[in-house]
Parts: sequence; C-alpha cells; structure tokens
Amino acid sequence: MKQIIRIVGQSGSKQPTEPLLAVLGETIRTNPVPIAKHCLNELAPVSEDLATIVEAVALADRCQTRLLTQGWARRLALSIPVFEQALFSRSGVTTALADALGFLTGDAWSVEFIKRTDEPIKERYLPLSDDPPRFVVPFSDGLDSFAQVAFLTKEFGDKAVLPFRAGKLQSGRAGGQFLQVPRRFYAGHPREKSYRTRPFVYFTLAAVAAATANAEAIVIGENGQGALGPSFARFYNEWPFRSTHPAFIALLSAFLSLVFDRKIEFKQPQLWKTKGEVLAELRDKDLIAGFEATRSCSLRPYQRRKRWACGYCGGCVLRQSALVAAGMGFQDDTAFDLRDAELRLKARSGAFENFTRNEMEILARAASSMAIFAEMAITNDTRSRVTLEAIDIPDMSADQADTAFKSLFLRHRAEWGGLLDALPSSAWLRREFEYQ
Repeated sequence: MKQIIRIVGQSGSKQPTEPLLAVLGETIRTNPVPIAKHCLNELAPVSEDLATIVEAVALADRCQTRLLTQGWARRLALSIPVFEQALFSRSGVTTALADALGFLTGDAWSVEFIKRTDEPIKERYLPLSDDPPRFVVPFSDGLDSFAQVAFLTKEFGDKAVLPFRAGKLQSGRAGGQFLQVPRRFYAGHPREKSYRTRPFVYFTLAAVAAATANAEAIVIGENGQGALGPSFARFYNEWPFRSTHPAFIALLSAFLSLVFDRKIEFKQPQLWKTKGEVLAELRDKDLIAGFEATRSCSLRPYQRRKRWACGYCGGCVLRQSALVAAGMGFQDDTAFDLRDAELRLKARSGAFENFTRNEMEILARAASSMAIFAEMAITNDTRSRVTLEAIDIPDMSADQADTAFKSLFLRHRAEWGGLLDALPSSAWLRREFEYQ
C-alpha cells in the first residue's frame, strides 16, 4: 500500500491550495539505508520517521508560494505517515516541532501523524569504525565547517569526528570519515525560493546520524556574524534569516530530545567569534592547509560565471572580510571583484558582463547586512534590539547578552571597516558603504 503525505498550504487571504499528495518512494524519498549502513547501531524506526518528516516539511516549504504583498507568513498543514505514530502524536512533540519550524520560517505549521502500514528496514550493518565518533559536524564544504572539523580533530583525533553531508543522491556513501545521507524530491520544479526549512532538514538528519552512532553532540561551526547577523538586518516584510540562530538550535534540540528520549545536544563553539577570528585561529594553530578548497559562495555555478565563487553574495562578502581581517589578502577567481569601480562580472574567458537586476539586489543586500550589523556597535537602541533578539536564547541573562553582543558588534565593525579600507577609493563597495 502506498504511503501518502498530504500537504495543504495557504498564503495571505487566498483560499487554501488543493492538497498536494506526495507518494513516499515516488514523489519524495529520503533513503535511510546509508545511515544504518555506515553507523554503529541498527537504524530505529523513529529515525526513518524523522527522515520522512524533514522531506515532507521541505516539500511543503518549497511548493507553497509566498504572497509577499499580503505578508510573509503562510499556513501549512501536513499529514505524514510514520511508524511511531503514538510518539509523534504526543502534544509535547507536535508543539515542539511547530515551535521550531515557526521560529525558523515565520509560518504557522500544523502537522498530523498517521500510521504507516509498511515495515521499517531491519538489517544491521557493519560499523563505520571500531570506536563511535564523539562528534558529528554538519559539513557544507564551507570555511566554518572545515575549521570546526580541523579544531575537533586536532583536540580529539580523527576517529572522534564524523563530518556529515546531506546530498541529492539515492545511494549514500561514507568516504573516509564522511557520511553522506541521500535525499531527493521527484515533485517537479519547486515554486518558492526562500526555502527557510533547509537548516531543519540538514541538522535533523545530522541528529539522526549522531543518535544512530551514539555520538556525544552535533557541533555547528558557524561564526557569530553568520549565525546572529542576519537577525538584525531585516528587509521589507521578510522573516529574519535564522538558520543557525541559537534560539532555533535550542528549539530543534528540544524537539529531537523528545523524539529520541535522550538529550540531543548541539554545540556552537564559534558563536561569539567573527569569521576573521576563526580563520586567524586556523592559521595560528597551523591548520590552514586545505582551506583554499572551501567555498563560502551560496550561488549556483552559472551565477559564478565558471569562477570559484561569485564574489557578491553574502557568503562571499563575509569571506573576503575575514581574509582581510586575518591578513591574508583578497580571494581571486571570483566573478565580481570587490575592488572594481564598476558593477561588472568577469567570466573565466575574460569577457565582462553587466550585473542583472537580481544580482545587483544580492550584492546590495549582502553589503547592507554587513553594514547594518556593524552599525549596531554605535546605535542608541542597541540594548533594546539585543534584548529582543536574545530573549529566546537559553541560559543567557540580559546583562550577559548585552556584553556578548556588544563585543561581537565591535569586532565585526572593525572587520567590516578593515575590508572597506583595504579597497581602492574608486571601488564601488567603498564608495557606497564607507563610514562617513
């Protein structure tokens, strides 16, 4: 019998959409086998349920278009088949799930769980290694995750760290100490581009790997600028971008801990550091080798014009700021050079192209986000903004938040100012954003 996920969405004052019926194994599928195959324990049905839940949530997020003229928020109602229906249907579990998703996406989520009628996988597999890993590190091929793996490996050894990827494959693999868990949609081209649920998918699958391998914690290497900065730079009527915000991570931990009936711990050791400080620490600890292969660019290859990076997205601008702060100069091989006086993109062939309107908006948003976060160091209402932002961060008093945020603001401001000072006076970015 086919297992059907039912999704109903509503944006603004529009009538709810016709239900989207996604067939597990046809329209949508996360393959649980590689987690069991490459970790230490038999994969529990609850873990396969979580894999199904994250795929259903992601599909709902991508296929229900936002009507921004009527506001950001949507109402999303899901019916998901699971093996452990009694567990997931408990009010505390469903509330914790809705709270985590709501904080992350700004939408109202309602999830109902129905009983699956097929059977979970039962095979046991050989272990990945003789010793279980202590830490699972979500690995994105970026500088932050590269640094976090390097720091943990130096302190605890190679076998203590399991880097984790979630890839668009159906036959997961473990290459060396990497675990790649496959995931894929078959539901056509998604309509909504914001995709705020991606961190929920990524970190929940990392938690499945950690629980299956009996690891101590999931360690997220995101720096403070990336984790906290976007919440202070809000554009139009958009919900703030909170992919690694500690309040979201705490809400996700609460949900997953209820599901697994054990504490699922996330650690964020770089939360109060800048990216420049993380990079400098890598260099000072002689762990820098290989960092040049990391990529902070968030855009697709065609937008990078066959270069290593685009040079104008938020990740690229922050990376250039970190490189300058660490005394390592600018990264070359980018489609846009921050030192340029004109807004133009250079393909690998050497030909120049003008920015499209969308590309100009991406650059303007990236630079504005950096500038707004820097301005928090000197604005009069800093404490009130910090209080609002920190209210959901666990175990942090108002005074602690005020001290920690102000310090981060000042260090970020110094790095942002350092980047602008390092640019030629004719550079577009310096002309537009240099401190007055």
